[in-house]
Amino acid sequence: MLAAITAITLLAAAPAQAQTGPGDALSFNGTNQYVSATIGPSIHLADSSYRQFNGLLAYWRLDEGSGTTASNSAGQGTGADNAFGTVTFTNFGAGLPGTYWGSVAWGDYNNDGLLDILLSGDTGSNYITSICRNNGDGTFTDINAGLPGLAACSVAWGDYNNDGLLDILLSGDTGSNYITCIFQNNGDGTFTDINAGLPGLANCSVAWGDYNNDGLLDILLSGDTGSGYITRVYQNNGDGTFTDINAGLPGLAYCSVAWGDYNNDGLLDILLSGYTGSNYITSIYRNNGDGTFIDISAGLPGVAACSVAWGDYNNDGLLDILLSGDTGSGYITRVYQNNGDGTFTNIAAGLPGVAYCSAAWGDYNNDGLLDILLSGDTGSNYITSIYQNNGDGTFTDIAAGLPGLPYCSVAWGDFDNDGRLDLVLSGLSSDFQSALTSIYKGMSPLTNTPPAAPTGLAAAALGNTVWLSWTAPAGGQTPAAGLSYNLRVGTTPGGSDILSPESNITNGFRRLPAFGWARTNALLKLAPGTTNYWSVQAVDSAFAGSPFATEGKFVMMNHPLAATLPPASIGSAQVTLQGQVNPNGQFAISWFEWGLTTDYDNFTPQTNVGTGSNAVAVSALLTGLSPVTTYHFRLVAYSSLGLAQGADQRFTTTDAPRSFTSAAFVTADLFEVQFLGAHGLSYTVLASTNLALPLGQWSSLGTATETGAGHFQFVDTNSPAVARYYRLRWP
Repeated sequence: MLAAITAITLLAAAPAQAQTGPGDALSFNGTNQYVSATIGPSIHLADSSYRQFNGLLAYWRLDEGSGTTASNSAGQGTGADNAFGTVTFTNFGAGLPGTYWGSVAWGDYNNDGLLDILLSGDTGSNYITSICRNNGDGTFTDINAGLPGLAACSVAWGDYNNDGLLDILLSGDTGSNYITCIFQNNGDGTFTDINAGLPGLANCSVAWGDYNNDGLLDILLSGDTGSGYITRVYQNNGDGTFTDINAGLPGLAYCSVAWGDYNNDGLLDILLSGYTGSNYITSIYRNNGDGTFIDISAGLPGVAACSVAWGDYNNDGLLDILLSGDTGSGYITRVYQNNGDGTFTNIAAGLPGVAYCSAAWGDYNNDGLLDILLSGDTGSNYITSIYQNNGDGTFTDIAAGLPGLPYCSVAWGDFDNDGRLDLVLSGLSSDFQSALTSIYKGMSPLTNTPPAAPTGLAAAALGNTVWLSWTAPAGGQTPAAGLSYNLRVGTTPGGSDILSPESNITNGFRRLPAFGWARTNALLKLAPGTTNYWSVQAVDSAFAGSPFATEGKFVMMNHPLAATLPPASIGSAQVTLQGQVNPNGQFAISWFEWGLTTDYDNFTPQTNVGTGSNAVAVSALLTGLSPVTTYHFRLVAYSSLGLAQGADQRFTTTDAPRSFTSAAFVTADLFEVQFLGAHGLSYTVLASTNLALPLGQWSSLGTATETGAGHFQFVDTNSPAVARYYRLRWP
């Protein structure tokens, strides 16, 4: 006969506490007998055994106490009042190859709605780069993609050709040389090197981002080429080639780079950190929108062996900075708050300094606030910790029990689509004996609710520029100011051939667990004369995408076209400028700019060229010009859709007409002639006794002598008694 339970306490093992309320019920198997427990104010769960509780893994054990009731068929006992705790992360045991000095990234390469893993690094016996397919049953399979093995590397997913498939950018040391390659996703589980001609790097960092808003992903890369350190932006030309824009960024190694629009002007700026070869730096380069970037002198501490990341930790709509690494005098990890005026303030978050590290923002507990995943070497030990954002500028270590790793890489992603962020981490074991790659499953009590779709889509197109805007959705865990946005744009309804969303356009699933690239609105620069279809989704702090909004449509109207033509009737003091303007269906005006240089210090009166769709000839007469002078000019046209400038043309005015001032015999055989000309010009004197004689048969008397500024003379030493005619020739 069973004895009644007289005392029971369920003790917490997980340090992070998740409260549950009175009256909740928990059933479990006790010591070879069925036991049911009713929770009092709260109960503890601990680690002697475990059971699923509301879908979460909870650890528990029986012990003395009172306040919580438990019963079996023999009776009921009461235990002490305690707190209820659940495990926050548990090792999923995915069987991935261990790597260190590598890079990991989540991405759904095969569009099956499950996040796969791109993994690169040193296994201890060789270098690998693998794609591990998520099978949807908790297992992952290496697809043997044939990618080059790398260490001291960086990898990133991105759809560079807007075909709806995630491609791969990777850079690192193969063991025999440094490489940087783009592997195009063929859609059948294979990837092809497009031979982009990018410089090979090691100890590097790479990132995709559309710096010029043309809908094509460009490349930011930084690292050691073997002969020097570089940081460059490569523009995607849309044909599988990439061009260095010569952005003038400082070369770095042992570095970290990231794109982000810190000032919400619709242009992606650059955050970079690393070793220049002589010092450590951390800088923000503002995108000027014309292919140039300028250091805003943000005053951030320089670090190397580092990690940087943009994220809006306080949900004020401004991107803040997470920064960790070696300053040269110590290791740091700091959060810098964006003040909205180009300055950033250290919030003194109290995070442990790490180097040879990896840091990432993500909302692990689905409270709408960005938490921090941090891994690396503190100088005295190795850590991998999650710091919970308390919403007041402070962060608390949740003691998640993750293994501390140096030479590591970490990334957030919900691999099982349960609405909780999981994480993948790789690095060297703390005893330096083995490499590790593990997935830790998130066990947060709360599941994430993706945001609703944005509404109120609007487009304002002008020339080749369009501003896209929308109304933020309400609801979900992340407040509206903390949402980012992701767009698709195509030339057909539902299309994304202009801008890939890297999401499933039907249900909004994010194929990349990352923030959207837009904040409150989006700027695009597209070809004039095109009709485009677009939509937008909201992305929350757990990287969940909303459904896409009801599709919008906009037309990129053509701005006028201007063509500068060669001038006509060039004289010594005047010229007729010529050109053609096509108004492209909008009322347009035109004028010529002209001057001694391409600064064009002068302009002609405006001419109305109408609203037609064909080229209209325009001209303007310039007078009062200087003889023998080179001038530049171009045609300019303007309509409400934009400004067009024709190419530069130039012309040189002719010499001024010559004027003979005197002629007289000096002796019987010497005849002197004086005339006015252009100062500094060389005049050849021709003579003939027959005015009708062809010019080629006239006799040359040599070059006239300039006796004063613009005053010339020559002497004919063989003047006959008959009439003699003179002509002047000049260049």
